[in-house]
Amino acid sequence: MRIVRKYWSGVSPTASRTRSAKPFRESPARDIAAVAAVLLTSAAFDNQDFDLTGGEAINHDEVAAILSRESGRAIAYMDIPSDTMRAPLLQAGLPPDYAEFMLLILSFFKAGYAERTTDAV
Repeated sequence: MRIVRKYWSGVSPTASRTRSAKPFRESPARDIAAVAAVLLTSAAFDNQDFDLTGGEAINHDEVAAILSRESGRAIAYMDIPSDTMRAPLLQAGLPPDYAEFMLLILSFFKAGYAERTTDAV
């Protein structure tokens, strides 16, 4: 939980809401994965926090458009309220505490906390 708390602390949910639309670059995920692999497999970085992001933030509708383009299928983002999502998560067999944790993380995304980018990668 320390990493989640560190990641979300001090970040303004509206920090980049005024950003202009930019073309999607497809390599950041691989770059982030490569850096994460080094951080997770080397003791040299123990007890340190890292905030790894791509160079730009994209919203859920933009992600759906990219997935649609790449898969050749129509994919759309649907905002489902937490109260509506909770029962199906529990019915699917998720433990209640894990379902609540998932809803908490999703609420951070909805509030805009994932919009911030860094130049760490």
